Parts: sequence; C-alpha cells; structure tokens
Amino acid sequence: MLAATAEGDKLTGEAEMVWTVKISWPFLVEAEWLSSRFGNGTAVMGGYAQGMTPVYQSAKLGDLAVFLRPELALLRGPKGQEGDVAALRTGLDWNLPWSRRRANVLLEGAWHALSGRNVLQEPSGMVWEVGLMLRASLTQHLRFATYASEGHP
Repeated sequence: MLAATAEGDKLTGEAEMVWTVKISWPFLVEAEWLSSRFGNGTAVMGGYAQGMTPVYQSAKLGDLAVFLRPELALLRGPKGQEGDVAALRTGLDWNLPWSRRRANVLLEGAWHALSGRNVLQEPSGMVWEVGLMLRASLTQHLRFATYASEGHP
C-alpha cells in the first residue's frame, strides 16, 4: 500500500478515450489518465488501458464480456515518499438481462507489483486480488455499438 500526506488545495486533470470497433467481432479499447497535485506538494497520477470483447450478446441472457486492463499509479510525497504500483487486471463483466443493461456483475482478478522507498510497504501476501462487484446505474451500460445497432432494447 502506498501512503503520503495529501493536504491543501487540489488540482486534478483527467484524460479519457473510448473506441469501439468491429473488425470481425466487436472490440472496445478504453484508456484513462488522472493527475492530481495537492497544496503540500504531494502528486498522484495514474491510469489504465483496457481491451474488452464480448463472449456472447443475448437479449435473453444479457451480455458477457471479457477484459484485460494494465494499470499504473505513481505517488510522490512531500517528504521523499514515493512509490509506484503496477497491476494487471482481467475478468468478466456481465450485463444482467432483466435490467436492460442498467445492472452488471463484475468478477475480476489482479496481480500487483509495488516499488518504492521503505516508508511505503506492501502488505504481506497481497500480490493477488480477486473481486466481485454488483453495479447499478440509471443509464444503460452500452459497451458495443454493434449490439445497440442490431435492434436490441
């Protein structure tokens, strides 16, 4: 786990890109980068790039997609605190069929690598992470333009 004091005003910038393409099957590429600087000199930045493709798309069963996402986070603290976290995440993202793509279940696993000064310690045994999440939204979670253009609700 990385830690540094973050005090004072905060300035954040964000850049995001999403691209959905159908070569011989639908594929989504998504990337995001955030950078924040605090009044006391702490700087945090990081982002990810994600590739996602459907396993199946069905009005009756919902749609299931598999993804792969490398991530990077960098921390620079005011007292020489610094560290980097790299992660590789993969998993399944299932839009539930009865929800009209407003609810989805996400099952993911991640491998983490941490580097930094001795004030930044990795908790023992925290190399692998597994997560299960249920998300709900008022807006539809449309991942692949081909699915929406085929007349599915």
